[in-house]
Amino acid sequence: MKVPKTGIILNIALIGGLGLVAWKLADFLGIIKSKEQKAAEAAENALLTGGTASPTILNPKNGSLALTPTYLQTIYLQVKKDCVKNRKPIPKLSTLIGNYQYTDLAKQMYDAKGMFNDNEDALYGVLNNLQSQIQISFLSNYFYKTYKKDLLNYILSYTNTEERAKIYNTILNKKLY
Repeated sequence: MKVPKTGIILNIALIGGLGLVAWKLADFLGIIKSKEQKAAEAAENALLTGGTASPTILNPKNGSLALTPTYLQTIYLQVKKDCVKNRKPIPKLSTLIGNYQYTDLAKQMYDAKGMFNDNEDALYGVLNNLQSQIQISFLSNYFYKTYKKDLLNYILSYTNTEERAKIYNTILNKKLY
């Protein structure tokens, strides 16, 4: 039995379409990761394990890493390394993060995003209130545990480029710990 050329073309299109649907489904389920996701994970893993990677999405030079929930571990590892190197006692994390009301600060960050109008001043106020990047990272970690949202992506969802630059500069001007 001879299959007409049109039937072959339709079969190829059907198989290609099913393949595309399977690919999109795997991507949606997290089985397949995009290049950006892989680069971000590799950079973050390298930072957490003390490796050297140049982050593409999470850029420590623009202050964005301090807003990710797992960067707290990286900063605390740096504190430990610095203390060992300088032969100083390693401070407890509770000492480094201070006596701030992180519940209130996280709520202020969450409430800064409005339905029609955002309150960037509340966002800047919280960041200016904290003294170091480790405190900002702890707040980010607390924010993630409370609201199940990454603070960096949350802030990116409602700020423009100028506002982000101001946020990143505020973070970069803070001491590490």
